[in-house]
Amino acid sequence: MGQPDGGSSGDGGAGGDPGGGGTGGVGGAAEVGGAGGAGGTSGTGGTGGTFRFHPPDFERPDVHGPDMELQRMDCRDCHAADLTGNLGPSCDSCHTVGWRWDCVFCHGADDNLTGAPPRDLGALPMSGSLAFLAHTVHVNEGISQAYDCTECHRKPSNVLSIEHAFDDTPGQGEVRFSMGLSAAGNYNGVGACSSLYCHGNGRGNNGSAVDGSASMQCDSCHPGMAASENQLDTMSGEHSKHVREGLNCGNCHLDVTEDGLSIRGPLLHVDGANQIRFTDLAINYNPATGRCAGDCHGKEHEDKSW
Repeated sequence: MGQPDGGSSGDGGAGGDPGGGGTGGVGGAAEVGGAGGAGGTSGTGGTGGTFRFHPPDFERPDVHGPDMELQRMDCRDCHAADLTGNLGPSCDSCHTVGWRWDCVFCHGADDNLTGAPPRDLGALPMSGSLAFLAHTVHVNEGISQAYDCTECHRKPSNVLSIEHAFDDTPGQGEVRFSMGLSAAGNYNGVGACSSLYCHGNGRGNNGSAVDGSASMQCDSCHPGMAASENQLDTMSGEHSKHVREGLNCGNCHLDVTEDGLSIRGPLLHVDGANQIRFTDLAINYNPATGRCAGDCHGKEHEDKSW
């Protein structure tokens, strides 16, 4: 139980002559009502202190924040369902304007500016406590676009949104792939994902990933330029044949890569679509039929099936 506001306990009044009570001292700190000062033989008790529910220094972010994030107590019990105040004051009276919609207000911005948690719920800023290490990689552009929270979560719009701060699973971030590219994906709750389009080889929901693994490279999800023949055979159509003949990924996927070793168009990589553009302008690809027409790498392709 926290301590009330108030000063130190007052001394009781001096004892009077029998029959004459001393005046009680002013009450000091007490949890519900301050204890009166010690009176005389018939002394009057002191005045109780002001009630205080939270412990001292609770207004400090490193004390207040973890309690709210982990819902050790439901703020709404005293601060109203909309946090505008009831038994306790409105949360808006202390927090900065716009805090309800500002993701980094609660989640911090030590590692990125999006609000994707750079630390665990309830952990202090810069604590190094992070259950899911890859948040920042996913929300920053790299070998693919910077993904929005909706790829893996129901994205909240404010602190009171469904499945956000006040739900039935305190301290846990719910993972839902249904709104993203990997709608069939699964998360095991401890850093491993499966049945993914992302992290797959582009031929279905066959990808998987474990948090904390090495950074993704061109051959992390699908065979790269140095892949074996058996690995290349897992790719669609004529991929294996073209790579064996000396072509690189950029010959057919120029908007994504020039050399098959690096990504030039991250916005078009792992975006849910096959990006076809040839370096050789004499050939065309029909995405509706999956066929090529024209001359390429010294060969004529007349309505050639991929």
